[in-house]
Amino acid sequence: MATTPPRGRKPDGVVCDIDLGNGRRAALLQAGADGRARLDGNHTHFVLADSDGWGGETPLLMALADALAGDAPVAFVLAGGGTVSRLEALEAVEHGWPLFVIEGTGGAADAIAGLWDRHREPRARLAARLLPARWRTAAPRPAAEIGDPQLRRIVTTGDVRLVATVTLASSPAACRGRSAARPP
Repeated sequence: MATTPPRGRKPDGVVCDIDLGNGRRAALLQAGADGRARLDGNHTHFVLADSDGWGGETPLLMALADALAGDAPVAFVLAGGGTVSRLEALEAVEHGWPLFVIEGTGGAADAIAGLWDRHREPRARLAARLLPARWRTAAPRPAAEIGDPQLRRIVTTGDVRLVATVTLASSPAACRGRSAARPP
């Protein structure tokens, strides 16, 4: 069975390594006092982007994923994240890739999940149980209310699929009927 070696990505301008002598080099695992990131010694392959900061590697990351996939489908998974992750999610949407957003992980993931719920999911009306079935939900809020144009584009054009995090109960019976994934 063929295995894919672990891979890492970092912008070239924030990478450091050490010379062990005799032509051998090793990657440091801890962040240094200089604030530079270290390559993980558990990886065997690295792709380094010609960039001095975080986010500069995004175009290379997307091109690499596209090239490695060939004709196979690609999906993007977002857990937590900040500004760079949000930009990478937007790039994934623009490539037409499904975006799996792990809810409850904070950052960009929770921002996108919250906006998706408010602007794409029908809302339950007040006193919905008292109304006929066809009137129990109201249309989602208009996407034009989303102030950030990048987030608006992700929510309006993306194939976003929310994935809920679940804490497993101590017994299987307590989990019956629960699903960790929500339909798109």
